[in-house]
Amino acid sequence: MSLFLSYSSPIFLDPSTAKELNEHEGGTCDVYLTVLDGRRVLIKKLKPEFEGNPHYVAIFKKEYELGCELRHPNLVVYRDFIQSKEGVMIVLDYVDGLTVEEILESSPSYFSKPENLGRMLKELLACVDYLHKHQVLHLDLKPSNIMITNLNSDVKVLDLGFSYSDTFNTTPGCDITFAAPEQRDKSKYGQIGVGTDLYAIGRILQEIERVTEKRLPR
Repeated sequence: MSLFLSYSSPIFLDPSTAKELNEHEGGTCDVYLTVLDGRRVLIKKLKPEFEGNPHYVAIFKKEYELGCELRHPNLVVYRDFIQSKEGVMIVLDYVDGLTVEEILESSPSYFSKPENLGRMLKELLACVDYLHKHQVLHLDLKPSNIMITNLNSDVKVLDLGFSYSDTFNTTPGCDITFAAPEQRDKSKYGQIGVGTDLYAIGRILQEIERVTEKRLPR
């Protein structure tokens, strides 16, 4: 669903510099594209119905606090957290590219080339390894949260909203399509670990196989 900034948007989202955003609308937030200080950025804003809920505000703030402490070339950059009368917002660098989900929909043959698949997997694993070494589990790895940039075809991992760390040891949920068994079964929640993210990567590879109808190189 394409989103357009209007004069009903937060006042710092200048409609004169805003552009159409082809981005999936999140369940708890709206996403805007704008320019701040000459930099194209994404604004994730909690929807009005969630802004007054301390639970969702805390989750939103957790995402920013984890994200702003992490710096890896394959992880989206978190810039700022804003909580004002205009709403609760996270500012992130804009990534010019397509998600793996969008590539599978428009050009599934892209991943039939071993060099493309190999590079995507290598960079994804490097980013996930970095997160794990910093005591962070992503817990929401899926095709829509992995982008391939138009410039240089680099991987960018998105959305730390479901992430888990030693400091923030709760997660609001999971996408059951790609989640490991210990995420789907609350009685096994204590088993969540680095293998949980690796399971999701395996599920992503299975999805690539399903869409391309081609067995991937072992």
